Amino acid sequence: MSDAQAPEPQHPPVPPQAPQMPQQPWSGPAPSPQQQWQWPQDQQQPAPQWPQDQQQPAPPQWPQAPATAGEGWNAQVHAPAPPAPAPVPQAPVADPQWAAVAAQHPEATVGADGTPMIDLTAAPQARPAPGDVVLTVDDLEVYYGAAVALKGISFEVREGEVVVIIGANGAGKTTTMRTISGVSEPLQSTRGHIAFRGRDISKLPAHKVQRLGVSHVPEGRHIFGESSVEDNLLLGAIRLTGADRGGIAADVERIYERFPVLGDRRNRPAGLLSGGEQQMLAISRALMGKPEVILLDEPSLGLAPIMIKAVFDLIEELAREGTTILLVEQMANQALAIADRAYVLETGAITLEGTGAALLEDERVKAAYLGA
Repeated sequence: MSDAQAPEPQHPPVPPQAPQMPQQPWSGPAPSPQQQWQWPQDQQQPAPQWPQDQQQPAPPQWPQAPATAGEGWNAQVHAPAPPAPAPVPQAPVADPQWAAVAAQHPEATVGADGTPMIDLTAAPQARPAPGDVVLTVDDLEVYYGAAVALKGISFEVREGEVVVIIGANGAGKTTTMRTISGVSEPLQSTRGHIAFRGRDISKLPAHKVQRLGVSHVPEGRHIFGESSVEDNLLLGAIRLTGADRGGIAADVERIYERFPVLGDRRNRPAGLLSGGEQQMLAISRALMGKPEVILLDEPSLGLAPIMIKAVFDLIEELAREGTTILLVEQMANQALAIADRAYVLETGAITLEGTGAALLEDERVKAAYLGA
């Protein structure tokens, strides 16, 4: 080999690096290694100063925080990352549950995402004014053998009203409801008159009273536990005939829109529902018959507080829709709050009557039923 030196190895050219941003000296006390990399609260992070003869590189990169910090260390200052692009608007999605909400709230407006916007501060929809008398009870007496259950009570219910009967256990509230709806009981005898739209129904059996348009939701619900939820609903429409039967399927779907939980369980045995769900089913079964009057006997009995509120909200909603309701209830405070008129029944006799608001302020009612 010659004495000439071997050529130096060739390396690939190093790509030029973007100029580094200028550094600002740290003017505060040096943090310990245990402290995180951050600016003291009493000092402001210095803004970058670029020399006039240099141009800021684009785009700037946000570096990782220094791993260590010691005496005289410098913090690099970089511009923040560019903002994320704005999201692309999506087309509104039709949600059946939102559709049900919108149907129950005609005052709702549609938002940008297609869902209804409801003003919760707006005044609730007013109830329609009471109409003609639809149900009359006149001097009704009920006996079980020699025992007197009702002592000649009289009252009336007008179209579109919520009429409430309150009283203690054993006062005769359930007896009143069962007698109106024609449910016979052993050793029971009656005197007096019950009229529905002017027709005497005092001696009619329950199925004929129901066919006339009086639906009874009994105390304890009395659903058919082994039948499916949907079969229970269809039984409620048994009084419908002719053209009315053609809309039964649509009526069932409207019930499911009002109570989505029933729709989810439509094919399950009704006995597997919770107590609150069974009460909703019992009321829905009554609504399936398109009644002119609904008799609700202790609908809050045995329910959790949250379901009690749901039941009274439902009754209020039905009232705004113009449904005529005769309600028997031990929850006197809640019942009187939604009542147009009310009666106090004590040991088989009516002792007080008036508007729901007036009885709420009555001292005797407060002492006996409202815990005041």
